[in-house]
Amino acid sequence: MADGFVRPPHAGLAARQDLSAADVDLFARTMFGKPVEPFLREAIRRSDGRCRVRLFEAALAGVGVDQRGAVEGSPVPIAVINGGADPLIKLDYISSVEYANLWEGRCHVLEGVGHAPFWHAAGEFNAMVDRFLRTCSRPG
Repeated sequence: MADGFVRPPHAGLAARQDLSAADVDLFARTMFGKPVEPFLREAIRRSDGRCRVRLFEAALAGVGVDQRGAVEGSPVPIAVINGGADPLIKLDYISSVEYANLWEGRCHVLEGVGHAPFWHAAGEFNAMVDRFLRTCSRPG
């Protein structure tokens, strides 16, 4: 799992149970860029830190679905859309996965966009998802 991240995700704020106000701000900026809407900070502050800890404990223990194996073996069309300026994800790693049915044969990257392309480039992201859904819903 760690191969797909710039820094191992379990070593950061996403895996901590307790977050200070400064931690919440840093986490929000890392996930959503700047500016961060107040409701996003509040949602992070209210989230259950036990869930964050458990999520990463389970992932490190290999509990759950092997996501790489799932996308490499699934005949279901898969769209991968990431931000080109994502500070967390190794885009080269994501592109190296041998997807069984990758939409348009490639991972899509929205240039200049961070970790939340659905948020900071909603129009472009939504148009791409719409195109994906229309492509997949056409009779074969």
